[in-house]
Amino acid sequence: MSPDTLNISNTDRVLNITAKVKDKNSGVNYLAVELAAKNGGAEIYTTLSLVSGNANNGTWKGKIVIPQGSAAGTWFINYLSINDKAGNNQFYSTAEFAQLGFENTIEVIYK
Repeated sequence: MSPDTLNISNTDRVLNITAKVKDKNSGVNYLAVELAAKNGGAEIYTTLSLVSGNANNGTWKGKIVIPQGSAAGTWFINYLSINDKAGNNQFYSTAEFAQLGFENTIEVIYK
């Protein structure tokens, strides 16, 4: 995710999400990510699009807009869902995503 800090004091800000995903069998059909404010009350969902490679080994990108006026503080990936072309779904919770060693938080600030 980039950037790791978003200043939303004057305008909405865009968080870019990039994922490199492999599925050696049927191939990835889609990815979905939900970002949530740690203090609760705000969740933002997006899907990612394949931008390079192919469904079996590709780079997927998406954007989440954090609106001006959103909750300040730590935001985290609430879940990541990966669906393949065979209809299988792999769901990663916040804890599972962190255990895999992936970056999963950003700071939203007003300055």
